[in-house]
This record gives sequence, C-alpha cells and structure tokens, in this order.
Amino acid sequence: MKKQFSIFIFIPAIFIFFSCTKKFLDVNNNNPNAPTSVNYGLLMSNDLYQMGNANSIGLSQFLSFWMGYASRSGNYIPDNATETYQISPSYAFSESFWQQLYHINLDLKQVEENATTAKDPFFSGAAKILMSYNYSELVDVYNDIPYSQALDINNLKPKYDSAATVYMDLFNQLDSGIALIKTAEGSNYAGTNAADESFDIMFSGNLVSWIQFANTVKLKMLLNLSQKPSQQSVVTSELSKITSEGDGFLMAGNGAMINPGYVNSLGKQSPFYGFYGATPTGSPSGSNAYYRANKYATNFYTNTNDPRLTRFYAPTSSATTNNTDTVSGNFQGDPGALSNSNTSGFGPGMLGTATSSTPLLPDFESLFFQAEAAYRGWIPGNAKDFYQQAITQSFIYEGVPNAVAAAQSYYSQPIVNVGWSASSANPLQAIIVQEWAALNGVDVLEAWDNYRRLGLPADLPLSLNPHLTTKKIPVRLLYPQTEMDRNPTNVPATGTAKDAQFNSKIFWMP
Repeated sequence: MKKQFSIFIFIPAIFIFFSCTKKFLDVNNNNPNAPTSVNYGLLMSNDLYQMGNANSIGLSQFLSFWMGYASRSGNYIPDNATETYQISPSYAFSESFWQQLYHINLDLKQVEENATTAKDPFFSGAAKILMSYNYSELVDVYNDIPYSQALDINNLKPKYDSAATVYMDLFNQLDSGIALIKTAEGSNYAGTNAADESFDIMFSGNLVSWIQFANTVKLKMLLNLSQKPSQQSVVTSELSKITSEGDGFLMAGNGAMINPGYVNSLGKQSPFYGFYGATPTGSPSGSNAYYRANKYATNFYTNTNDPRLTRFYAPTSSATTNNTDTVSGNFQGDPGALSNSNTSGFGPGMLGTATSSTPLLPDFESLFFQAEAAYRGWIPGNAKDFYQQAITQSFIYEGVPNAVAAAQSYYSQPIVNVGWSASSANPLQAIIVQEWAALNGVDVLEAWDNYRRLGLPADLPLSLNPHLTTKKIPVRLLYPQTEMDRNPTNVPATGTAKDAQFNSKIFWMP
C-alpha cells in the first residue's frame, strides 16, 4: 500500500475553498466568496494541494500512453490526437497543464511577497522553491516560456524568455530559497516556525527536508542538462554549490509527499485514487474503465519476475471469475484492443487509497537521480548502492509484501537491466530502465524527460493506431490555443508550427 500520513485535516470550509478552481486574475473586492487577501500560510497549503493534483493527474492522462504504462480499453473509441501524436494548440491536456501551473505560481508569488513583508523566511523560501519546481516543469514541456514578466498582473502579454535563460535563473532562485530556509533555521525564528508547521502539508515544517528537496530539484534539472556539452560548466558549478551547502538530497524514507488530510469524501480524496480508482461509495471512477494496463509494461514486469506487477495492475475481471490472478494489457492504439473484462485496470499499489499521500518527488526517484549522478562521477557514493536502494524504496512504496527481501531477490537476478552485475555493459541503461519501471503512476514527466534525453527505454513502442503517420513519440507539447489568441506577438513560432511536436526540441535535448 502507498505511504500514508495525515498532517492535519482541513475544516470543511477550507477544503471547499481548496476544491474550487481559481480563475486567473479574478479580482472581486465585493464578493466575500472570492477573497483577495488570504493568509499566506493557508495559501501555500492550497498551492501544494493544487500541485499534487497537477502532478498526479495532469500529464498522466496522455503521457501514460506514450510512455508505455497505460492503454485505452477496447470498450472506447480512440482518442486520435493522443494515439496518432497529431496534437494541436487546442490539445486539452496542454491547455490545462499550462493554466494550472501558472495559476499556482501566481498564488506562490503572493505567498512570497506577503511572507517577505511579514519577515517570515520559511514561507518566502518555500514559495521560491515551489515556483522553481513548477517553472522547470513548464520548460521541460514547452521549452521557451513567459517567465520574467509572467506574473505581472498588469501585463497580459508577457514576453517569452529562452528556456536556457529560465533554467539558469531557476538555479539562482533555488539558491535564494535555500538561503531563506537556512535563515528560518535560526534560533530567533523557532517560535514562528512552530506556528508555520501546520500549513506545511508536505514536510510538516522540517526545514532540512525543504533544503534537500531544493537540492534534489537542482539535481533533476542538472541531469536534464547532462547531454549538452555547452552546459557542463553549469553542471560543475551547481554541483559544487550543492556540496558546499551540505544538506544533500532526499534519501530513503524522506520523499516530497503531499497530504492535506485526504478523506474518503467527494472532492477530498487523494487525487490519483479519486480520478483513476473509485468514488467515495466504492464505485469505479469515470476514468477507471478507460485507462487499462499497457502490454509493454505488463510484459516487462512479467519477464523480469517483478512482484510489483500485481501492485501496478489488477487482475482482469474475467481472470478473477476464473479464480486466477492474470494481468493483461493492450498495446496503445491497437485497433483490436481487448475489452475491460479482458484487460487490467490500475492496481492497489499504484492507486493507493482515498487517503494516500500524493508524491511530488518520492524518495526512490531521488535515489535514482543519485544513482545516475554517482555513475557519472558527479557526486560521491556508489551507483550500485543508490540503484538498489531506489528499487527497494519503490517496492516499499508499492506495498510489495516483505518488500526489502523481495527487492533484494529481484535485483539479484542475472537479468540485464535488473541485476547490477548482469548490466555491467551499460549500467546507465539499467538505472534509467529501472527508474522507468518505478515511475509508473508516479511521475510520467520524468519518464518522458529520460526518454527524450537518453532514448531509454530503447524499445518503448509506438502507437499501433492505423492512422499514425509520424513514427516518433513527440518531444514537446505545443503552446496552448489561448496563448495564440491572447498573446500572439510573443508566442514563439517554433512551438506552434506544423509538426513542431516532433521537430522543436526542448533546449536540453541532444
């Protein structure tokens, strides 16, 4: 079962406030139900809650198909845009992700400003770190983005900054956030920090964890730069700063997990579970029947004797009727896709429960980053040890019985891309393939990042949709139609042109 903890339970009125989608730049001084001034601690709690929703649901609705984790049930007609990769500026998932992250960052900017005025360095630093995380994701999905002018509410047509420039400034913003958190560690701040803890629904006021999270976000970004020779001086400089700072990265047992106090009630469930799993009454959710196992993933877990198979995917209903535990999937886009009764939905490990915490950056993901960084000689430590720790923590996260022993048995197998010794010809490939295996239902964007920079897993299948014309998984999303409508003079043509999703690379791609 997924890790569960509840830092606090929101009172109903607050949770209702959280569940309403905030309209961009909506200001109404006369409406008591649309307050223009909110306690900045409460506002950051809401921002973390919204980030949990965006990261657990947003991109997974299409990237889980592209990355070989999910397939469409044969009971449904094809989503041709997703299955043929012929996305457009009006592609719904692109619009929603763009809007969500900019809305959240607009709120986080308010948190930062209000906390700075109140001389509250914890919230100032945490807001900077979270904004940096969101901006890095926007770059990784769209490349050049509005940044330096993006949160100026008086400028409705902000310029687009180059993706490389944004990345470089995000390293500076993360440094600033860390410095503010360190100020918050001072003895004179102890009382204020205790009062702030209740609003921190990710680390419960643990300041070292916030610093480690910021360093881990840096490492995630640096690994994206790993294939660009022109960026290696940046990598060296930023790694040196992380070493000098001294708190390191998120380690086993300490992931960035969000939980405002989810309960099994309408609008208050853990978002991934509520969207892909079940309603509060136990009925399958609306998306449960549509998203089924991908045969590529089920074959991988089966062929590597991976006990996470039945944690990621549930037995088919026909198999259950016959008293077996068969797991089955479709290849994405297959015109002969099997129906629901003959395919597997998401399993108990992936779904968790209605109260499960939402992963923003779980411990095993950080450990895989460190395995790759150690393999590259960037950080001290043994790549094999980080690799095996990462697999173990993934087994724990997914609720595999006797997880530590099961993980040891698994990674001790003489199978390429599983056992470290068996993968000696290409340890980096083993790290990335196992990271892909662990990220199922957790962080599909990171799996896409790895595929775009390293081409791994190398055998990731293309859609089988018969109308597929370009035999290539997209490298980016196009800018949303709303940007083209409202800010046309600033939207880069490289992100809107025909086939830009295949040809207009993110700046860090080789």
